[in-house]
Amino acid sequence: YFAASDRRWLVTPALMLSISTKFVPVVVVPFFWLYLIRLETSWRRRLLVAAGNLALAVGLGVLLMAPVWPGWEDWAVRDLGQGAGKSPFALLVLFLRPWLTTNVAFDVSRTLMGGIFLLIYLWLAWRALTGPPTLTNVVLVPSFGIFFWYLMLPNQQFHAWYLLWPMAIAVLLMPMLAFTQIFVFGLTALLSITLYETLRVWWWDTLTPLVLHVIAVSLVFGLPLLVGLYYRTRKDRSHDSHLLVS
Repeated sequence: YFAASDRRWLVTPALMLSISTKFVPVVVVPFFWLYLIRLETSWRRRLLVAAGNLALAVGLGVLLMAPVWPGWEDWAVRDLGQGAGKSPFALLVLFLRPWLTTNVAFDVSRTLMGGIFLLIYLWLAWRALTGPPTLTNVVLVPSFGIFFWYLMLPNQQFHAWYLLWPMAIAVLLMPMLAFTQIFVFGLTALLSITLYETLRVWWWDTLTPLVLHVIAVSLVFGLPLLVGLYYRTRKDRSHDSHLLVS
């Protein structure tokens, strides 16, 4: 809203409040800044906008975190990387663990999943940089793609409410592919609660974690990917197929 209105100076403060609540939105900050920079016509103004927003972000970050900063060793965010579950990342760790130690399996999975995610991130950044300087092209489309692929790849532990990040963007992209894909993902994400918390306890208690994750990850994450591939292959929807799969 702030980026689309005459209140663009509030974009970075809003982002910093968001990041202070949940760190994940930090991945889309560069796209908001890129949009603000591309609105300017002179390089001098672009440099001022970039430097001003960076300084504002650092200042607000220090101001917001200083009163509650627990120290690097006690920072809860660091603990998130110690476990994995209900995600493609966890499935890869479980698959590799019989041949590697658990720690090595985690390291290999982080490198592989993180590397693929980085390539997707750079590709979306390139499209935002070279495409039309519109809010949809520079912010909404890449932000949706980044949140979606973050959940698909480097995110180690998945919960159904994580869909709120791409879902908020998908609503703004209606009636394009993003909404259809996130609708399916929303259903399968809710299905994950049934698979892991109910059926596993009632009937599947004899399944190994690997087999359980093969079944659940295929349904929860595989179906949204198939929807994206389906739309990508439909010639009559080629105008919006760039949103996710290309």
